[in-house]
Amino acid sequence: MSISRAEFVRGLNRLANEMESLSQKGESEWELCAPNGRIGVTFSEKAPRTIGALTLPRATVTLDLQALPQAQRTAFSRRFRLAFQRGGG
Repeated sequence: MSISRAEFVRGLNRLANEMESLSQKGESEWELCAPNGRIGVTFSEKAPRTIGALTLPRATVTLDLQALPQAQRTAFSRRFRLAFQRGGG
């Protein structure tokens, strides 16, 4: 993702408003509690990408959805994409 840690935390907090709870497990690890299970979230910063005068932050975000039933995984993935959508999509 092209996102800074601060932007990611803001988006994660917006997403958490739709969940039962959000807890931070480590400096870059969180756990969201959904009605049917828990979702692990890990944020890992990468080197920024520079294109001419433009510098974009980069990160790898890992979601652990193993504890959710398949239907809940699909619904959460949709909500996650919407929470972090910018501009035209």
